[in-house]
Amino acid sequence: MQMMQAGEPKEVNGETLQQVRERIRMYREDYPKDNLADFLLVEENRNFYRSKKWELSHDEQWWLEAFNRAYAIFDEMRLELDNPFKAKKWATELILNDKLMQHTVVQMLHYMTEGYDFELNEEQLIKMSMLAEEIKDFMEGYGNGYNLQERYNELLKKYQELEKENERLLLSMSQLEKNMRGMPTAIQCLVFYYIFNYLGVNYENSVKEHWIRFIEKVTGKNAQNIKKHLKIDFDCARTQQNLRIVHTLFLDLFPNIAQLVENDMKAYS
Repeated sequence: MQMMQAGEPKEVNGETLQQVRERIRMYREDYPKDNLADFLLVEENRNFYRSKKWELSHDEQWWLEAFNRAYAIFDEMRLELDNPFKAKKWATELILNDKLMQHTVVQMLHYMTEGYDFELNEEQLIKMSMLAEEIKDFMEGYGNGYNLQERYNELLKKYQELEKENERLLLSMSQLEKNMRGMPTAIQCLVFYYIFNYLGVNYENSVKEHWIRFIEKVTGKNAQNIKKHLKIDFDCARTQQNLRIVHTLFLDLFPNIAQLVENDMKAYS
C-alpha cells in the first residue's frame, strides 16, 4: 500500500483512502457490527451462512466475529485492488488461531470479491475478477487445508451411508442364513460364490483355500465337500437346477445378485 506524505493524502485510483473506505462501507454497510442478523440482511452473506451453519456447528458470536473479520480484511483488499496479486495476500497469508474461522473468512472473501462491482470501472472489474480467481485457486490448492472440511464432510456422509448399508446387509445376511439352513453343500457354495463375486472377491484375486475355511466355519459343512462343490460346472443340469433355487433365494433381499445368477442361467442354458 502506498504511504501518505506529510498530511497530504495520496490518491489511490483517483480517490483518497478515506473516500474509498466510505464508499466501500456504503456498499457493504458499516462494521464492526454487534448483531449477526445485520450481516445476514445481505443475500450473499445469508446464503453462505445457511449453507455452512450446520456443517460448522458454531454459535452466533463465532459467526459474528467471522463476518466482522471478513469485512475488515475486504476493506484492505479493496484498497490494494490496483495490484490484485498483492491484495490476495490478505487472504492467502491470513493466520488465525482458530483454523476453521481462518478458512471460513477466506471463503467469505472469495464470494465477496467474486460478486463485488460497486462503482468499479472496466479495468477495476477485471482486476477484481482476477483477485477472486486468485483466492479461489488458493482455496483449491493442494495442502492448504481449505478443501479439507468439504472432503471431511464427504467422507463422513459416505461413512454414514456405509454404516446404514452395513446394517442392512447384516440383517439380510441373518435372514439369508436362516433360509440356508438345511441346504445341500452344493447350493450353499453357490450362494457364497455369488455373494463373494458381488463383493469383488473371485477365484482370480483370492485364495480358494480361504473360501473353504470361511464357508466351513459359517455352515459347519465338511471342508472336502466344500472344496468339491466350489468347482462349479455351469453346464451341468444339476447346477442349473441349483441356480434356480439360489436365484429365488436372492430375489427378495439381494435383487442385484439374483440378476447375476439369472445371467449365468441364461448363458449356460
